[in-house]
Amino acid sequence: MNGKIKVGILALAVIAASATLLLLRRAAVAPREPTKPQESVMVSESVLDSARHSGEPSLLEQLRSQAEAVNAVPEEEREEARVRLVKSFSQVELPGLLQALGKATDPASVELRQLLLRRWAASDPWAAANWAANVADVSSQRESLRQVGLVWAQTDLPQTIQWAQSWLDTEQRQSVCLALANEAVRTDPQTALTLAADLSSGQGRSDLVMHAAAQWAVKDPASAAAWAGQIKDVWLRDQAMSGIATEWGSRDPVAAATLALQSISAGQSQDNALVGIVQRWAETDPETVANWVLAFPAGSLQQSALENLVKPWARQDAGQAGDWLNTLAVGTVRDTSVAAYATAIAPGTPDAAAEWAASIAQETVRVRALDAVVKGWLVLDSASARAWIAQSSLVTSERSRLLALAGN
Repeated sequence: MNGKIKVGILALAVIAASATLLLLRRAAVAPREPTKPQESVMVSESVLDSARHSGEPSLLEQLRSQAEAVNAVPEEEREEARVRLVKSFSQVELPGLLQALGKATDPASVELRQLLLRRWAASDPWAAANWAANVADVSSQRESLRQVGLVWAQTDLPQTIQWAQSWLDTEQRQSVCLALANEAVRTDPQTALTLAADLSSGQGRSDLVMHAAAQWAVKDPASAAAWAGQIKDVWLRDQAMSGIATEWGSRDPVAAATLALQSISAGQSQDNALVGIVQRWAETDPETVANWVLAFPAGSLQQSALENLVKPWARQDAGQAGDWLNTLAVGTVRDTSVAAYATAIAPGTPDAAAEWAASIAQETVRVRALDAVVKGWLVLDSASARAWIAQSSLVTSERSRLLALAGN
């Protein structure tokens, strides 16, 4: 018999045996629906008390054993086994089971605790939220509240938000609202942004705002930009505008570029937006965007924009991109563009890529481009790469350096 199958059968047997023991114990307690969380806890704690005095394994030990047995099931069957285990408990027992698992720190028990809490939240979110808010350990409490909020939001996002904003303290609210906002991004980016506006500053909030603004821009970039323009925090406003402009660039690059130049402060956020627009614009009209990029002031922004223009252009139409390169005067713009072009075409035409790289005027840029092209070529066809190096017009020291890459 296959070893995995044996392990699976043994694990399921442990689950079944433990579940039977728990079911027998439950039979001694008349099931009833709780009227409030505290009563539910009392019901299940009576089960726990009976375990303490019976000499049998405690409820926590039984739960831990079941959780570990599920983790021993073959991976492809594990999720189904977890679902079966969680469903094996009645609604009335969930608070007591969570209480028993409250201080467990082993991974299997922690995961089981979260699954049980999520099940409770799906049927009675207020009771589950009340239990989670009273977890003693601060870290576990926040995670429990997050789990309740995420499950609750799937059926009633507005009420979940109202709960988080009205019933939780500042630290709890920050954690839960950030999770709710990230959950809402896909379906309701406006709500996500509204939630984010009330969060304290931090990387999580910044990433959220940028992502939510971009999602809103997929459907209505003008409205998204109008909303973002009202953000008082300049840095956060720039982040939001950057996400909107980048997304808008795939459909209306002119409008997106105008937004980036007029509504984003000069600096990294604006540069990121402009480069993102270049990437998308290059897919539909590379010649037009090329002329636009040539008008950028010399510096890191122009170099980054050139790289993000030339690479996709070369993959899409290497001949057209090469013709454009031949119109450029010797200098930094040409060297940056040729280096990007050479690395882009190298996988398919390494000999042509090497010739282009060898034509770069600036030594440091030429060395970097040649090394990248030749290293890849040596892997694909070492003999051809060595032959090209030997007959190239490169100076002796440069040929020797490249041959050294080949191990000669």
